Amino acid sequence: MKKLIIYLFTFILIVSFIFGKEEKKEKVKYPIRHYIIVTANRLEEPADKVSTSFTLITEQEIKQRQVITLAEILTDVPGFIKAQAGSIGHLTSLFIRGSESDHNLVLINGIPINDPLSSYFDFSSLMIDDIERIEIVRGPQSTLYGSDAIGGVINLITKRGKRDTKFNLNFIGGSDSTYKGSFSFSLGNQIGSLYLNTCYFSTRGNFQNDDYKNMTASLRGELILTNKSKLEAFLRYTKTNLGIPFSSASILSPNRRQRTEETILSLPFTGNFSFMKLKLNLSYFRRNYIFNDPDSFWSYSHTRSRALRFDIQSDINYSKGIFTIGGEWRNFVVFSEDNFGTGINNKRFDIRAFFVQNQTHLHNLSITAGIRIDHHTEFGFHVSPRITGALFLNDTKLKASAGTGFRAPRPFELYTFWGNRNLKPEISKSLEVGIEQKLLNSRIIIGITYFSSLIKDLIVYDFSTLKFQNLAQTKINGEELSFFLIPHRNFNLKLNYTHLIAKDDKNKQLLRRPKHSFNFSFNLRPIEKFNIFLNFIYIGKRKDWDDIHFVTIENSPFNKFDISLKYEIRKNIHIFSKITNVLNERYEEVYGYPSPDRGIYFGVEYGF
Repeated sequence: MKKLIIYLFTFILIVSFIFGKEEKKEKVKYPIRHYIIVTANRLEEPADKVSTSFTLITEQEIKQRQVITLAEILTDVPGFIKAQAGSIGHLTSLFIRGSESDHNLVLINGIPINDPLSSYFDFSSLMIDDIERIEIVRGPQSTLYGSDAIGGVINLITKRGKRDTKFNLNFIGGSDSTYKGSFSFSLGNQIGSLYLNTCYFSTRGNFQNDDYKNMTASLRGELILTNKSKLEAFLRYTKTNLGIPFSSASILSPNRRQRTEETILSLPFTGNFSFMKLKLNLSYFRRNYIFNDPDSFWSYSHTRSRALRFDIQSDINYSKGIFTIGGEWRNFVVFSEDNFGTGINNKRFDIRAFFVQNQTHLHNLSITAGIRIDHHTEFGFHVSPRITGALFLNDTKLKASAGTGFRAPRPFELYTFWGNRNLKPEISKSLEVGIEQKLLNSRIIIGITYFSSLIKDLIVYDFSTLKFQNLAQTKINGEELSFFLIPHRNFNLKLNYTHLIAKDDKNKQLLRRPKHSFNFSFNLRPIEKFNIFLNFIYIGKRKDWDDIHFVTIENSPFNKFDISLKYEIRKNIHIFSKITNVLNERYEEVYGYPSPDRGIYFGVEYGF
């Protein structure tokens, strides 16, 4: 392994020297500055002017890596730790900067898609064939997004229809009888556009009863009403069927299965006026989940949840900045039953919110301050303030932010067999400071960020009482280091390192949060039509739970190395291949649930 790393770095240095020498006069621009970010402040703003920690994953990066699910491409985001319980399709948690896995607010085109029953989001089943870009904001975002945004926000922006009519076919197959086919259709003109995508995925998995199937279809349409206003419609449907080979760590289960169905619908309206932009959005989200295991004591579970949401936002421009005012109403209905009876019978609750934010630009200083007031039918009022700032000194950006977040206990934690009706909302207070430095005409970008959070009344599952409980408080702090090198337009390199200390009120390390994690990736086009992408991650040792002996154990560190290749036969025909876990490492992201061994896949993409 050490020799491989040495050879890899030697190769990179040689390539950097050759390309750098060959293109002395080439001005390589920082690519992210050409993008607009909408998630950080619910405003359209240049990416390099954003004052909070964020990551932007473009459509080009998604294609370079040939990833299938959202979980795959989030592994190299600073501060992100993924915990997948086995093969693709199995329960996948994400910990952002040491926060809990239910502290991540996930959006599609700004629509929350966390499960209303538990606020949890399973990253295993979200296919990304229709995704144009992914915007990630780290740190508490409750001021703009309300409950569930303690750790951060992940916003997936789907593709729109483009001018002219276009079709695209994509197929990939390989190890473990894995197949995926997708079809997309796009059209547009001066009065509107339409984009349609369908995707089907199937794999046998690594074990008996480890198969997984996913069917996803999405539609996005846009109607231009006037030159200043437009109406959109977005619809997405997902259906999955999964075999679960383990009933608990290392114990085989031949008949355990789960099925899910999810539907997302939204109708956003945008109107631009002389000094103001008005945004309205009516959305609907529904999730249906069924679990069966005839060999288990807990043999059946069925949950249904749905959320209706309406939000309004007005952005008012003035000479020194933008003033934002908005409101939101969400109505949830949840149902849960198992072989012991009905635990939650169509429980309803509402959240109403009002928020204001002011973004001011003074020469080379940008300051954003906001406050939000939420009213929850079960837990009353909660106030969430936040302030961020950035100072721009030529190629140096100094940034700082401080804010609060909260998460109200969900029905699963309150009213089920494991529930506790005395739970309090989780409250977080966080701050971050950082610096970003660009060198050699933005060929090199270096970033360092320190972050710290204090979470009060953290909700955890207590194995001794078999109930959810509030911890007194949890302390989290750490540093994120990033290095981005662009020696040539056909070559770039990224390095990310996160140092994390996450401990509970008894000074014990939180589960599945490694102290050290590292990611290295580079993309190379040796010739115009051929692309090579390499990705390496290291996850350090971390505490985990042994659910057979009911004790805390130490899970071993691991390395994972992937490679993706793509070649353009013609302008509209590409062939590609990828190898996952190239070194065939044996590791467990979740203790007792073996992760997939080496996978080899081949595919073709045809557009016309």
